[in-house]
Amino acid sequence: MKLKIEAMEWMIWLLFIIPLFVLIFYIWGIEKGLLSLILVPIVLIVKNTFLEKHYAWKPAYSVGVAKLDEEHKKLFALMMEMYTALNKTRGSEEAKRILEELKDYTLTHFKREEDLMKKHNFPDYESHLAQHEAIKVKINEFQEQFDSNSTEVSKNLLRYLQDWLVNHIQGTDKQYSEFLVSRGEH
Repeated sequence: MKLKIEAMEWMIWLLFIIPLFVLIFYIWGIEKGLLSLILVPIVLIVKNTFLEKHYAWKPAYSVGVAKLDEEHKKLFALMMEMYTALNKTRGSEEAKRILEELKDYTLTHFKREEDLMKKHNFPDYESHLAQHEAIKVKINEFQEQFDSNSTEVSKNLLRYLQDWLVNHIQGTDKQYSEFLVSRGEH
C-alpha cells in the first residue's frame, strides 16, 4: 500500500503541521506527542484507502462491452483525480481543469453509448437518453457554480457523480448490457 501525502504540500508541513507537533510535544509531553505523530500517517493511509475503494471502478460495474467499461473506468479515475486536486492547497485550478475534462469525457462517453443503442435499436433508448440529458444539465450547473466556491461545489459534484455513476451503471446501463452483448458488442 503506498502512502499518499499529495494532499499535504511541503508548505503545509513546514508552516502548519511541524509547528503543531512541536506545540503538542511541548504541551502534552513526549509520549502523547509521539502518539500523535504516529496516528497522523495511519489516519492518512486509512482515509486514502477508503476513498480509493469508494471512488474506484469495480468489476461488478462491468456492462460486458469493453469500450464502455474502459470509459466507465476513466470516469471513475477522473473522479479520483478531482478528489486529489481538492486536497491540495492550490488545487482549484487543477480541479477546474479536471471538471472540464470530466464534462468533456462524460459527453464523449454518452455519445458512444447513445450511438450503440441507436445502432441496435435499443427499446429503452429514449429513457436512457433522458437520464443522460439530466446529468449534462447537472454538470453544467456545477460548472457555473464552480467559480464562486470551487471546493464546496467540487465536493458536491464528486458525491453526486459517484452516486449517479454507480447507480446509473448498475441500474440503467445494465439494462442495455445484455441487449448489446446479444447484438455482438463485446
